[in-house]
Amino acid sequence: MAPNECFAFSFPNCLVSRNNVDMQRGGTVIIDTPNILKYYSPCDIPLPPITRGYVQLRKYIPLSNTHKPFQLFNVYFKSKRGDFSVNSQLVSAMSSVDSSIDTFVCGDFNFIENCDDSTSLSPLFPTSSFLSIFSSFKAKFNLFDPLHDNHTFYHITDDPTSPFSWSSRIDRFLLPVSLLDNPIVSPTVSVPFHYTNLKISRDERNPSHSFSDHLPIHVSYVGEASYPNSSPSIPVWLASAPEFASALRGIWSQSSSNTNSNNLLAKFKRALFKASKITRQKKLLSFSAPLLLSQHISLLRHINSPTQDLSRITTLLSVCPVLSSLIAFSENRWQDNGLLAAIRNLQNSVSSSFCMPPSSNPIKILAAKAPSSRARVGNLRLSLDNPEMISNADRACLAADY
Repeated sequence: MAPNECFAFSFPNCLVSRNNVDMQRGGTVIIDTPNILKYYSPCDIPLPPITRGYVQLRKYIPLSNTHKPFQLFNVYFKSKRGDFSVNSQLVSAMSSVDSSIDTFVCGDFNFIENCDDSTSLSPLFPTSSFLSIFSSFKAKFNLFDPLHDNHTFYHITDDPTSPFSWSSRIDRFLLPVSLLDNPIVSPTVSVPFHYTNLKISRDERNPSHSFSDHLPIHVSYVGEASYPNSSPSIPVWLASAPEFASALRGIWSQSSSNTNSNNLLAKFKRALFKASKITRQKKLLSFSAPLLLSQHISLLRHINSPTQDLSRITTLLSVCPVLSSLIAFSENRWQDNGLLAAIRNLQNSVSSSFCMPPSSNPIKILAAKAPSSRARVGNLRLSLDNPEMISNADRACLAADY
């Protein structure tokens, strides 16, 4: 390695698990940072010999019952089209592992599954037999590919605009399906900013301004409270409460017609948020589906916190007693006992009740009801035995005869 790359062997306060092919050839590596080691004790899970240098598996055992165990596959599949027989063996070896705990997969997949994953005019796809094995693997471990359009591999020629320059999305994550519709967090995939990613270039004289052939990829889990720059809003459960409507009527007074429309809108927005503040200070007597959903999600967020606030949980249970049957106290913590399933059912009911019917275009309705001659005019022919007149010139000749 170059002198300025010696840092790659030193990771203070981290645990490093290497999976080299041999002493001369690299492979995959997993680095456990202090943030992980604070809550988990990691250990390597042995895999068949064929996976050496290409696939490694690391299991994370929680240090307390505040977290759940999970395991992580780090993969580097072979890239040549003829190597899919080897990749099939690698995926089969991965499929032999226990799938009873949450499983994550990340790394350089070196293949794509659909045309949207590449800008190439003629992308190469894996063999159908490999795709079948890979689909079975994802089904066994209940995995999904989070949507993102970040291409991480670049094949750049001397002319970056030519059709022979292309990019693809081969560095990917596979995540547990439980994160697909999780009401608290959602996974977001991105390519972190780095100065070497500034522009596409093959200028060897100035490599600091060139793309690498691979870009690093990053997954984060964002929640509702992770958007500090978003505009303030009033939640649906609060806006649909009768108490909010009553408070708004008490605050709002219609201004004169001479008031500027922009000022009137600003005044109305202030009235909305003032009514929201007043309503939050009251105990809502009416229960709606959005309010019930909000209470369910709030409880889920509290029981998933590493340090549970027992007083807040008790308050929630007293306000909404129906929640008591959805959690259970075990090992000095509140545990989910059907709460997540109840949230998903409520989400479906709320989304269906607030779904607006498609707006109908009055012109299209009138056109559908108005009499039309098109339905009564058949294909244009000189006679029943003649072919249909398709071109405008033929139709013009036919019309001239009449």
